[in-house]
Amino acid sequence: MNRFVLASFAATLLAACGGGQPGPVNPQTAASCAAEGDNGSRAGYHAAADSTWVPDCELPLGREYWRVFKTSESSAYVMPRPDGAAELAALCEADDAALREALDRATLCAANPDIASVNTMKPADAIRVARALHSKLRFRAEGGSVVPFAVPTDVADACAMGAPKVLNAACERAKNPGANEMAFAYTKAEAEALAPLLNRLYGIQ
Repeated sequence: MNRFVLASFAATLLAACGGGQPGPVNPQTAASCAAEGDNGSRAGYHAAADSTWVPDCELPLGREYWRVFKTSESSAYVMPRPDGAAELAALCEADDAALREALDRATLCAANPDIASVNTMKPADAIRVARALHSKLRFRAEGGSVVPFAVPTDVADACAMGAPKVLNAACERAKNPGANEMAFAYTKAEAEALAPLLNRLYGIQ
């Protein structure tokens, strides 16, 4: 059984049990599912220098988009940085006291989040926030962009699943992403073809 079937099964089971709310988080037991030698870096996007990836082994998706990195036993950050994520709007209104406390400690529901607080969350808070964000994740095309940002390694993996010809150039670029990848724009047709591929890659229904 491949990871995409497993991810779909996990999502179905989660929905049957009450749906996508993040449960108790223990950062000490959450770091056992990373592939050997994988430090969480993503080419063309983020290098995990002086930090340790803490993967969420209980995530009901095929892979992580928001990754947690510890800089000490008491401090962690999330990449992509969660402030400004469209998914936060629903989370800040959710009836989940523990999640709201974590969001408030990081000032993520404030009109102008404090970046220092965002970048120095408690590890358990960071995992809780990232897991909650994943419960709302869905890639979508907005003009010449994919929202949220399509990480180059994700694009390459999505292309390997079988991509239409309109994505040929984007797929080739994703194999060797440049330093300015964040500034890369897709055509409307490329974005509309790529977003559903990314949802499939992540096991998003």
